[in-house]
Amino acid sequence: MTKGKADLRLLHLADVHLGASFPWLGERGAAHRRRLRQTFSDAVQRALDDGVHLALIAGDLFATSHPHPDLSEFVAAQFGRLTATGTEVVIAAGEADALDAHGAYAGGAFDGLAGVTVLPAAPKVVDFPQHGLAVCGRSMARGARDITDPFKGLSAGRQPFSVALVSLEVARAGWREALTRAVAGSRFAYLALGGSHKMQEAGSEVVPAWFPGSLELLARSEGPGAALRVDLGGESPIVVPVPLARGRVQRMTLEPAAFDTAEALVAEIEAAADADLSLEVRLAGRARPAQFIDTVQVERRLAPRFFSLEIIDEAMPDLAALVQPTDRTITVRGKFAELMNQQLQQAGSEVERRRIGRAYRLGLWLLQQRREVV
Repeated sequence: MTKGKADLRLLHLADVHLGASFPWLGERGAAHRRRLRQTFSDAVQRALDDGVHLALIAGDLFATSHPHPDLSEFVAAQFGRLTATGTEVVIAAGEADALDAHGAYAGGAFDGLAGVTVLPAAPKVVDFPQHGLAVCGRSMARGARDITDPFKGLSAGRQPFSVALVSLEVARAGWREALTRAVAGSRFAYLALGGSHKMQEAGSEVVPAWFPGSLELLARSEGPGAALRVDLGGESPIVVPVPLARGRVQRMTLEPAAFDTAEALVAEIEAAADADLSLEVRLAGRARPAQFIDTVQVERRLAPRFFSLEIIDEAMPDLAALVQPTDRTITVRGKFAELMNQQLQQAGSEVERRRIGRAYRLGLWLLQQRREVV
């Protein structure tokens, strides 16, 4: 391999999920779909800038087998940018966009594009003699016979380099054992895998195998992966993750009692403001008995500063700080506290305790006529 330039350079993508609904983002889901489109376009541009010879997509390019025609046209246009420069594309359908008799792949979404290959459900070897490369893989198919070992039938081609391309059902028992067997007995130079939204290396020193993960955030609990640039031609493949995601997720836990005012707590949240950040704030621990934070109003106020913002109030009133009357005078506030204490004791779950605790704090705040709220 000549210095600074690979004999053969690949771009490995998987689990893009174009067209996904992103219900965890609520009304911001549409904006995230647009952002994902842009990130996919950025991945194509990066492939062009880096002189990639072949782009491999290991499953779930789309979030469904039946993407909107406008989305299929967008992807075709992006592929056209690659094939116009001689970069070819090989696609393995995954679990989400599995081959379907009436789906986009069978419907010929990319039939008019020379240089774009969609693998069938049966193992297939695609030769690229101009690059000295063979790609062997298979697509998942809707309603197909259950495949317990997705690597069965995959064999290295006769070119100097052979690469496997397959999407795995990582939620299914036995997939890791199948992968271990495939790596141990493999003659492939590289295993381009899909099916995991998290970027991870899964191969050995002899046979590298990678999941690139998703290009953008697919769920609040999963960070984005990256595009993988794979250089073949030296003693061993060189895999370089190329993060492209704009979106980020952050979780913040705050204890209301630690803040003198509601404004101080809001300022702490606002300090993290970022237009690309999806922030989840959890109010937990202690809150002063009459300290109430109107989370809905705070979300509305700060929403323009973030990509998305969710505030979850689970704080419990600090009953030790509740001032009790020194005499036996019966007050509305005292009677309310007595009833709420009974409710807390009778709560059947932690979720119910938190709900009662929030109502307790709101009631005390209303009774005390203090507006420690934003």
